[in-house]
Amino acid sequence: MAVQRVLKMGEPLLRQVASPVTSFDAELAALVSDMDDTMRALSGAGIAAPQIGVSARVVIFELKDNPRYPHLAPVPYTVLVNPVITPLGEEQEEGWEGCLSVPGMRGLVPRFRRLRYRGFDAQRAPIDRTVEGFHARVVQHEVDHLDGILFPQRGAFRRLPMSHRATGPFEVKVVPQKPDTQIARAANLGRLTIDKRFHGELEAISKGEMLATHTEVQGSAAYVALERVTGTLKGRTGSFVLQHSATMIRGKPAASVTVVPDSGTGELKGISGKMNLTIAPDGAHSYEFDYLVEPEE
Repeated sequence: MAVQRVLKMGEPLLRQVASPVTSFDAELAALVSDMDDTMRALSGAGIAAPQIGVSARVVIFELKDNPRYPHLAPVPYTVLVNPVITPLGEEQEEGWEGCLSVPGMRGLVPRFRRLRYRGFDAQRAPIDRTVEGFHARVVQHEVDHLDGILFPQRGAFRRLPMSHRATGPFEVKVVPQKPDTQIARAANLGRLTIDKRFHGELEAISKGEMLATHTEVQGSAAYVALERVTGTLKGRTGSFVLQHSATMIRGKPAASVTVVPDSGTGELKGISGKMNLTIAPDGAHSYEFDYLVEPEE
């Protein structure tokens, strides 16, 4: 459907208890579609209906190749209607949380470590799961929205540094390498070295390696890569590692390039972010790097 405006802390609807869903109809399907579009556009791990201005007990969540949470285990895509949560035991654990409705802040929030949640999907099929860890945290965070609760009400919070964007051109030289072991030859994967020069707001060199494969279907391929970037980013000197994961499905590309957690050094220690790489029709390469550098805890 469409990306919707996300309500921010202080708007009245976010403090209200949402209404139960009584009809599993086209209106509910449209709501779920809007929530999905909005969550993905903002790289969220979940979103609740009140966050886009609708008082309904509906949440969705998923964690898969999310640049905001690159080091966490996946959480399956779930549409959860009229959820009911039952903690399993008294054990709680603290963890850092953020929220699309509370931009620029994170909180250290205690949550039940294990729980059972029940409800329905958008087609009214029942859902009944027992989960733990980050999956349980995401469910509790999203269901809180349905009861008018934002995470700062549950824990200590602090303001994050503002995120930044760096842009500019880059050149890259990719050189194929011969397989150097029997296993590498048997795998029959392309191995290449990466040699980059970034310019603009990121003045740096980058050295790395890539593994790539093509298929029998034209336009379908994939690669993974790691590269260490060393230089100066808007006046900060240091290095960090970028992780690439990319596929081409019959000519349609999908790629993720993210900073490896805790890989920053020097004045770039604490850096996180996501880089988008573009190749123009004339072959020119450019980057957009959205990042922030957090102070050490």
